[in-house]
Amino acid sequence: MSALQGRAVYDFEGDVANGELTFQADDLLHILNQDVGEGWWEAQNANGEQGLIPEAYVEIISYSEPTMPPPPPPPSYGPPASAGPPADTTDNLQQPVETQSFNNVSETRDYSQHENQVSPESYEDAWDDDWEDDNSSTTEQNLPGGGNFGLSQPNRDTKASSDSTKPGGTVKKSFSRFSTFAKSGGEAYMMGVMPTTKVSETDLVPIIETQNGYEWTPLSEVFSCQVTSPKKESKLKGLKSYIAYQLIPSFSGIRVSRRYKHFDWLHERLEEKFPTVCVPPLPDKQISGRYEDDFILERMRQLTYWVDRMCKHPVISRSEVFAHFVTCTEDKGWKQGKRRAEKDEFKGGNWFLTVQAPPSTLDQEKTESDIDQYYKFIKTMDDSVKKMLAVNQDSMRKHCGPFKKEFQKIGSAFADISKSFELDDRPCK
Repeated sequence: MSALQGRAVYDFEGDVANGELTFQADDLLHILNQDVGEGWWEAQNANGEQGLIPEAYVEIISYSEPTMPPPPPPPSYGPPASAGPPADTTDNLQQPVETQSFNNVSETRDYSQHENQVSPESYEDAWDDDWEDDNSSTTEQNLPGGGNFGLSQPNRDTKASSDSTKPGGTVKKSFSRFSTFAKSGGEAYMMGVMPTTKVSETDLVPIIETQNGYEWTPLSEVFSCQVTSPKKESKLKGLKSYIAYQLIPSFSGIRVSRRYKHFDWLHERLEEKFPTVCVPPLPDKQISGRYEDDFILERMRQLTYWVDRMCKHPVISRSEVFAHFVTCTEDKGWKQGKRRAEKDEFKGGNWFLTVQAPPSTLDQEKTESDIDQYYKFIKTMDDSVKKMLAVNQDSMRKHCGPFKKEFQKIGSAFADISKSFELDDRPCK
């Protein structure tokens, strides 16, 4: 199998934790595998480091010569039968002919392309039929090209290894950074190969230009939702228990019953549909003590803050899945809306097709400058938050350990002073 040599066209700062390879423009790269997935290759730099690189950042400059020796000549190879051998080579013909063996390359490999057959995943109706189950359900998309990093399934039929259980290369089985984005069409949208899809007027998400820059179209009327009246309920004749909260939107005043599991389902749908919207996390799950009054009240308070924040967002509050969550009261209608939200064609990368940009043309230099500045801000903020968390955790350990004893000593000293004042029986002036 011939190997490729490529030259980097642009700089690329890879994420080492996710198996990416960092390189600079004009670096020479040895392409190891072009079948990792759509838009990604596996390569090795001059220092011997391996990793994933974007295909669009590299140009092929040469093909290396095959290292496999040529095949042996066929047995019938020789001069024509009608032509007699020269007189001076008669003795040579009586010598045994030495045949070169190529046993070291006798191994044959099947390079045929096997079609990746993906059987459709059966739909889990257990969550729908009994949507009070404790375990959250997730739905994966059976999209073409599902494989590593959410891209095409790699072809590893050409790889021979003495240990079949040992993973090879830097390719991982799951890659959360690109999984949903690439499988839903985000990479195709960025590369300009998105198929034409008609978007209805109700699905459009307009952006307006203001004196402060570009913004989502603001809400004409802001509403709120109240989470109240937590109640312990059960099913299966008391075998399963759960806490149900009453969700009351301000625009209707109609109560809908929701469990924490339903909030978790909504959170997953919002993260999947809106790739550029920062969806805040839900309160942490609890294994023990989830039926205690203090825990229930605190969770209800945090869920109220979370829902109110979603109500104030100009994109999420207008979405169909959020409206379904805060208004649906019937089990049958809930199941239909749940299936519709999970099969939404405009989610992930496809959601960009619904964004309606203003007609004005952007200044390319200013846009690139803003993107660079935003990247620096995100990087600095991320590093600062990590440092702050590390300092706080270290301080907490110190206050729970040696500092605790020091404060106890200070408290004991003040207690001794108070005892001294108790011995003074003179009246206060």
